[in-house]
Amino acid sequence: MGLAILDNKLLIVIITGIVSVFGTLITQHLLNRRARFRYFVTHDRVGLSADDAIFGSVRVTWNGNALANLYYSTIELVNESMKDFEDVVVRVYTNNTALLTQRTEIVGTTHILNWTTEYSEQLHVARVWTKLV
Repeated sequence: MGLAILDNKLLIVIITGIVSVFGTLITQHLLNRRARFRYFVTHDRVGLSADDAIFGSVRVTWNGNALANLYYSTIELVNESMKDFEDVVVRVYTNNTALLTQRTEIVGTTHILNWTTEYSEQLHVARVWTKLV
């Protein structure tokens, strides 16, 4: 009986088609749940405050306030999936660092990223500075 079913070519084509459709649907469902973002982070030192016995003192200031170090950092996110996203949450951790300003762009367009109100309040730079000793 089992071999007789395998001899019916029309039945084999129908079963193969149904299995292929379900396999494609399951694969697409799994691929649509997953997304891949690559990220690149660069930190470029703009300046360093230092006291040296030979070269003397060098001070870095931002808006007239002395800083120990000043960096220009870039975080670039690349969406490697074929899916567009909304409301993506990106968390960035910096240890003992003050974010003095920020700018966003979507490369190749005239669009910018809009921050949530909560995040915009976190970005607000307080005008309280500690002087370097």
